[in-house]
Amino acid sequence: MKNMDYRDQVLRELPESYHLWFEAEKQYLNAVIKPDAIVLEVWCWDGRSIADILPITQNITGIDHDDTAISSAAERFQEYDNIQLIKCEADNTPFVNQA
Repeated sequence: MKNMDYRDQVLRELPESYHLWFEAEKQYLNAVIKPDAIVLEVWCWDGRSIADILPITQNITGIDHDDTAISSAAERFQEYDNIQLIKCEADNTPFVNQA
């Protein structure tokens, strides 16, 4: 089963505890991300967390290894110039280590 197929199955059968967790995650992200921060979302799926932080920053890069995930997120955020979506594995990204 592919990443997005599994995600879609889970979301169809989503227990209430997930809704609570997603809301708590959104509140946490809104509390810790600073305005105009540069954010990397690993395993972005369709961009659920990206959508949660758009009011804070639009300097976001989302990565996922699944073509459908990247396509779905790209369609969802096509009006945002600063959001980049890249198909890659989390352990093999095109980013340079600044450390």
